[in-house]
Amino acid sequence: MKANELMVGDWVSIKPLSGYVYTQRKIKIQDFATLHKMDFAPIPLTEEILQKNFPTPEEIVWWPLKDGSFRVEMQDDTHLIIGKYNYVHELQHALRLFGKDGEIEL
Repeated sequence: MKANELMVGDWVSIKPLSGYVYTQRKIKIQDFATLHKMDFAPIPLTEEILQKNFPTPEEIVWWPLKDGSFRVEMQDDTHLIIGKYNYVHELQHALRLFGKDGEIEL
């Protein structure tokens, strides 16, 4: 994962330069100045995260795939987005493209 793949508000695991433990947090605008110095990793998308955020199939429907990723379909009156996602930040980008705010609870 590269810093240029991230957007403000994306969830990632970050290990600060002085730290020993990864912490999960959202990227802030200030972080882009120092991201190249930090060790960071994507947060895997899980069934638990999807169930917590999308418990009923209204506009967003999802299901697990055999390779461990998830197929997610988002549809409203004028748009249809179908994608295969492995990480939380990837789904956040698709939600923003769909017109949602990209907020996800871990």
